[in-house]
Amino acid sequence: LSAGDLLFEEELTPVLSPLRQGTAVESLTYLHPTRDKTDWSLWLEKQAVQPPAMHKNQHFDTMDLAITAAIQGLGVAIADETLVAEDIRAGRLVRPYASSVRTGASYRLVLRESRGKAVGLAAFRACLLNPG
Repeated sequence: LSAGDLLFEEELTPVLSPLRQGTAVESLTYLHPTRDKTDWSLWLEKQAVQPPAMHKNQHFDTMDLAITAAIQGLGVAIADETLVAEDIRAGRLVRPYASSVRTGASYRLVLRESRGKAVGLAAFRACLLNPG
C-alpha cells in the first residue's frame, strides 16, 4: 500500500440547521463527531473570543451522524468543510461562523497495488482526483 492520493485536508467549522440560525450557539447542544470533545476543543481554542462553556453535549461515533443530527435541528455540529459543502449549498446547513480550523488530518484514496488492469478503478480514481 502507498500513502495514497490526497483528496482534501480536514478543516473543521461549526454547522447547524437554518431553523436554528439566530439562536445563541452557546444555548444549543454541541454535537460531537467522536466520543471525546477533541474537534470542538480544537476549533474553540483557535477563536479570538472566550470559548463558551459546553453545557449540553451529544456524542456520536462518526462525523456523518453528527452532521445528520445538525440537519435535523438537534444542535450545532463541528464538521469538515468539504463533507458539508453540498448541505450548505442546498440550504440544509448554515455556518454560524466564517472561520475554520485545519486539523492536520487528511482524506486520501489508498489503493492496493494491482497486477491486472483495473480500468474501472482507474476511472474512479481519475474522477475523484479531477472533479468537475
